[in-house]
Amino acid sequence: MRSLGGYQLGHQVGSGVLGDTWLAVGENGEQAAVKMLHPEWGDPQRTGRRAQKIVDQLKQLGTPHHQHAARYATPLGAGYDEQEQRAWIARSWFSSEPSADDRPEQAVDLITAVSSRSLPAEAALYLLWQLAGLARHMHSRRLTLAGLKPSNLFLTTRGAHVVDAHLALGLRSLLRFPESPSAAAGPAPHLWAEVTWLPPELRRADTVARESSSVYAVAAAVAYACTGSALYPPVDVIDALMQRKAARGAAEQSLDEWAVHYGNPGRKVRRAVLRSLRHRPSARPSAKRLSRVTTPLLRNKELLQHCHGVWTRYVRSVLPRPAPPSPQAPRRAPALGASPRRQELDTGLSSAPLDTGQSSARRKDGTGAHAARPDPRAALAQLSPTPATVAQPAAPAPTGTGGSQETWRRLWSVETGGPLLCPPLALNGHLLVTSGDTAQLLDEYTGERTTVYPLAGPAESTPVPWAHRLWWAQRDGALIGHDLKDPGGAIRLHVDGDPGTHSPVVVDNDLLIGTTGGLFSFHQDEHGISPPSRHLVQPYEPLVTQLATDGTRLWIPGERRGLSVLVLATGETRSSVEGWDSAGCTPTVAPDGVYIGAWTGHVRLVGPDGMPYRRYGASTFPITAPPVLAEGLVLVTDRAGAVIALSADLEDIVWSTFTDTDGRGPVTVAHGTVYVCGADSVRCLDARSGRETTPLTVDSPRPVHVTATSDRLHVSFADGRLSTWCRS
Repeated sequence: MRSLGGYQLGHQVGSGVLGDTWLAVGENGEQAAVKMLHPEWGDPQRTGRRAQKIVDQLKQLGTPHHQHAARYATPLGAGYDEQEQRAWIARSWFSSEPSADDRPEQAVDLITAVSSRSLPAEAALYLLWQLAGLARHMHSRRLTLAGLKPSNLFLTTRGAHVVDAHLALGLRSLLRFPESPSAAAGPAPHLWAEVTWLPPELRRADTVARESSSVYAVAAAVAYACTGSALYPPVDVIDALMQRKAARGAAEQSLDEWAVHYGNPGRKVRRAVLRSLRHRPSARPSAKRLSRVTTPLLRNKELLQHCHGVWTRYVRSVLPRPAPPSPQAPRRAPALGASPRRQELDTGLSSAPLDTGQSSARRKDGTGAHAARPDPRAALAQLSPTPATVAQPAAPAPTGTGGSQETWRRLWSVETGGPLLCPPLALNGHLLVTSGDTAQLLDEYTGERTTVYPLAGPAESTPVPWAHRLWWAQRDGALIGHDLKDPGGAIRLHVDGDPGTHSPVVVDNDLLIGTTGGLFSFHQDEHGISPPSRHLVQPYEPLVTQLATDGTRLWIPGERRGLSVLVLATGETRSSVEGWDSAGCTPTVAPDGVYIGAWTGHVRLVGPDGMPYRRYGASTFPITAPPVLAEGLVLVTDRAGAVIALSADLEDIVWSTFTDTDGRGPVTVAHGTVYVCGADSVRCLDARSGRETTPLTVDSPRPVHVTATSDRLHVSFADGRLSTWCRS
């Protein structure tokens, strides 16, 4: 049996940002949760010493002043194991099994409890008071609850217990600011907690947790206990780095629906939670003021006993009940503190093999390509900047009409075996399709697959040509470049951070990519590709949006300063004095500047000097998709599904049509028709009037991209199918 730090390891019960958690047994026979820290936190020996220093600080925390405050489960120890060569941290194990006289009482984590039923208002009010009291107590010792997640919050009949809070934040601080001058600072992990539970100000690498961050963590945990879901769930890391203003209304509605059943206590909880989840830290109440919200209700001893009684009855109702005896061999119960997915694995609910969605038939290379057509690999230097799509023969094809009453019929259809998260790229009679962790070269006329290029990981960005290769940005912080003549000779370039779904940009001999770690560039000369250099764009912000360039300037959307302009020749950064939120909004380069939307629903025209020339309030909903310039109009789409045509000078709205699109991608304009990807069809609008005509009836759900060529339409779908249409 493996051992770590004197603990005998049993089985793994979870995994998080800090490391993997194991159920273990100590030398005294007591169960413990031992966390094996990830190597990315630095040298394991030095990490073990840092972890021991943080554990010593937590052991001095003591007990909060009043008995109804939540308790912090102090770690048992930390250190470095020479045999495993890993750092570790151990804490007490909370079990849901009935306790003996000499063992701790039963406990259930918040995720398991809420999966049974949400907290009633009196219990939520009692939980709010407990966590606010613990937050005040921790801040008096220069500690924080920031980053607290529901799986680290355990409920007992006596009260709430918090585990593992402040550990990752403390390690990150010691990694960025070493404890001794001789110790070199290392690159701290950008995300030290799950992004769903982090306040916005801590989703950046250069910020410090303050009391307002703990208040946000308390409110997020209570909101989850009431509604059973995170109020602002991010799609991914990049999405979490943006302001989730679009979800504010849905968050308030979910709390309203919960609070309406509980009268005054429910309204108290709702008001305190929404105030504590405000985006600006200065707008949140302090932990002391937050605890005062419950004081008028809980000062009365009878009411306090009533709330504690509701809490006790709730905890008893969600604790696992002992199963009746079974003649079969007992099955191990899922461990508390593990993720829902981990619990499924432990209970055997997911014993069936996972279906990756890529069958052997889908991964088989196509054959029968036309020999007379040119080789696309010889035309890499003449790549078309306009993406196009692919096809394969299909059975009876539906038809549809466009905005000019032109009739389309489907020619080909092919399944690529994975989701199509970016448009295909046209390559001299062939199509390069990025599907999951592979790039596939298909014949444009038959849809047959000719070559498969492995990407060694998922890529969600459109490839760009540079240094005689095609380059994809990958979510694991790497750029992979393929020479189309050599499918096995890929080159990987590493950067710090996550580039998201955005493609690099090419300026002369430089390849630039924005990530959560900043702006990085690679230079090519006669000696090859140089190591990456990081451009400092002050003040520092993660670059979570597609960059744009005209060859001499780089436009960088940001959350605080709107759209900044980086002059590549001098490195000078310019921005407007008036800042606005453009993080996540993609700019479009025009002859007289750049058009860009905003989360406020405005559309701006920004000049080469970074100063906005014009601004127009096109919508009350966020506009994040890149504006499209066509037919003398500026076409934008908001998150409510409206397609809005503005005049080129942004003076007025020419027309506006509501559709069922999600507003995350741009529209496609061809031959006087605007094509919009709806929920189950391709909507067609007349570009001059906005009048909707007969849509294209497609053969798969969720069309995600429409690209147009001279006589064809290419439609990509979320399930990996591609269809090509032509005029009949």
